[in-house]
Amino acid sequence: MVKPEFMKSFQLTGRCRAMLALCFSCYVLPASADVIAEPVVESWVLSTETLPPLITKTGDGYLDILYDEWFARAGLNVEFIATPAARGLANANAGLIDGEAARIDIPLSNYPNLRKVSEVVTQLVFTGFTLDPDVSVISVADFDQYSVGYVRGWKLAEKLFGKHANAVPVRKIDSLLEMLLSKRIDIAFLMVSPTLMMARDKGLEQLITTKYSVTKEFYLYVNSKHYKKIPELERTLREMKSDGSYQMIMADYIAENQ
Repeated sequence: MVKPEFMKSFQLTGRCRAMLALCFSCYVLPASADVIAEPVVESWVLSTETLPPLITKTGDGYLDILYDEWFARAGLNVEFIATPAARGLANANAGLIDGEAARIDIPLSNYPNLRKVSEVVTQLVFTGFTLDPDVSVISVADFDQYSVGYVRGWKLAEKLFGKHANAVPVRKIDSLLEMLLSKRIDIAFLMVSPTLMMARDKGLEQLITTKYSVTKEFYLYVNSKHYKKIPELERTLREMKSDGSYQMIMADYIAENQ
């Protein structure tokens, strides 16, 4: 059967449309493919306490800046979430968040799902703070004659004062400073640089430090689901120390802790 001329014309037009559509798709697909192929940066949430000048609410602390650069080099975004110390460890171990930003050596047998990033993040100096000039602490044993407050979840403090008859564990650093002011404790066991800054903000210029102090190295701990990222995190932090960018960020803090 011979088709009418208008049918042939319609078929020809249909073929042309198909060819035009194919040509158009070939032209635009590379741009679309580029958009689709663009890598998505993985974002991590780390638990920490607000510890100015290291970590601040405004995100301009020494560790805020350090971690932004460090994680960017490792191909990651990072966000800090303020959490009490004990709860932060529990949440990181449970995988509710990605890790704990800065901790001294912790007993991993108690937190089987945490992995240590072995490159040192920074050092912190711990000491006793008091408002009483008659308090004298030269050794750990000297704390026994005083009431001592510390932050629950700080493993060093729990090791030192867990069996202390007059120990008072609290959830937050602010609580210890308030307890000192109200004379509910004789000594607050705290980190030097963050405590001095918080004390200045509260007008506590009369704080006295004990002669006993201890310096500890702090590390990043991550949930075990991220274990493959640990070598890259270690490498990039070492790289920052080698190229001087670590020192540029942390120099003032390091000087404060001398």
